[in-house]
This record gives sequence, structure tokens and C-alpha cells, in this order.
Amino acid sequence: MPYPTIVGRDSYASPLLDAAFDVPIPSGNAGDLLIMVLQSWWPSNDVTTTGDFTWNQMGAGTDSAAWVGTKTATGSEGSTVTIEVSPNSIYQNVLVWRIRDWTDVEVGGEAEGDATSDPNPVSFAPSWGSKETLWIALAGVGSTNTTIYTYPSGYSQGRVIYSSSSSHRSPAVACERELVAASENPGAFLLTNGSRGSWGAGVIAVVNNPVSGGGFGAFGL
Repeated sequence: MPYPTIVGRDSYASPLLDAAFDVPIPSGNAGDLLIMVLQSWWPSNDVTTTGDFTWNQMGAGTDSAAWVGTKTATGSEGSTVTIEVSPNSIYQNVLVWRIRDWTDVEVGGEAEGDATSDPNPVSFAPSWGSKETLWIALAGVGSTNTTIYTYPSGYSQGRVIYSSSSSHRSPAVACERELVAASENPGAFLLTNGSRGSWGAGVIAVVNNPVSGGGFGAFGL
């Protein structure tokens, strides 16, 4: 079976305060997989979304967390999806993917750390074993004036989105890799020093050839 196909990418850069915000969604078909990676300045926040996304926190430092939202598109989403965070509403930045030719998605590799280390997801082994898998490594970083200068080795399509209110603040970062493997350990996102904060990181795995009798992954899409 072929690898899953990314048919669209988008992003949202938060201003300073934004408790509810509309995230652009690439156009596509019913049945596509929608993925969001959210950087939240406050790890204690709850995340809710219009349109029945399933959210999983992918590690939380003392002042920052990364979240992954997944959903099978119904075709009625429109051009935006509203995300709400509570109780705090500061610096929420989002990366978005739309994926076709897929049958299963799982998230894992959760890790977290403080300002003395670089975001580094741990090894993740999805349930389907060694298949043609699209891997997305991700992180959310609490920081000011910090940039990503090296993405994990072997990955491409490096993406980063910072708050629109201040240069290089609180990035959501991700990159992609196609690889036949039973597990993946991406390695670290290397940062400039800046005013670094804590981080959360993880891995998303998408496949178009699940285990026999498979379904919609570990989180019940």
C-alpha cells in the first residue's frame, strides 16, 4: 500500500490573549484525516474544539504543553474550526494537516523537559508494526526569542509557528518523514538559546495498511 498523502497544511498564530480562535482548515474530502498540533503556554489548560476532534496532551513542562487533535473529516467542517482553551488564554499556536489515503492514526512518544534541554520525543511503536508509515515529530515550547535551527535527522517539511504578538515566542514545531519501520525515535529539535522555557513533545504515526481487522487507531477516531 502507498504512504498516506498530505493534501494540505495550514497554521494559526495566536496574539497575546486568545481564549477562543478560528483555525484554518485545508479544503478536501469527507474521510480525510485532520490533524492539529497545538502549543499551549499553560499545561493545565483544557482544550475543546468544534467538530468533535479528539485531543491528547503530548507532554507538559512547567509552563508549556503540546497537544494533538485528530478527526476524520465529515465534509461539513467549513474553512475553519474553533478551538477554545481554559482557564488560561495566552499564546496558543497551531499547525494543521489534511491527509488522504489513510486507515489508522496513533499518537505517542510523549516527553517533556525544562529550559535546560531541547525538545526530544521518545521512541514510539504504533500497533500495526513495520508498515509504510508517515511519521510526524512535534513539540510545543514555552519561550521568548527562541528559534528552531535543526530539526530531527531524516525529517523534512520542518514547520514552526510563533505567536503573532511577539517575535519567536511559544512555537509549535513539527516535521515529517516517510519510513517503513515498526518504531521511530525522531531525535531532538535543537533550539537557539534565547529565553527558553519548558516543552512537551511527541510523535504522530499515520498508516494506509493497518493490522488485519484494524480500526481507527488507539484514540478511537
